[in-house]
Amino acid sequence: MINLLKTLLLSLILLLCLFTNFAFAKNLKEEKKYEILINAKSMQYDEKKQLLNLENPRFTYKDIIITAPYAEYDYKKNIGNLTGGIKITQPETILTAKEMNY
Repeated sequence: MINLLKTLLLSLILLLCLFTNFAFAKNLKEEKKYEILINAKSMQYDEKKQLLNLENPRFTYKDIIITAPYAEYDYKKNIGNLTGGIKITQPETILTAKEMNY
């Protein structure tokens, strides 16, 4: 149970890092706090290597949705990688990439 909570908390940290770039596009000081939803086909945390692996993750924050076939977050290096064809959508904007590192 502790590992699951740790995994979920660390996943939220990953999403916060991913959305940092979007923070500059909007005035976050005037906005309310919103939940970040994480859905994935599978989510595994390797405690020894401190790696979080997600298969087919979907990150949702307000009107922003990020999807990818695979995501990995390295807690030791504080680096997140999404691979396999990333799609970031928000109203009137769609961004795609083969790989995303943050």
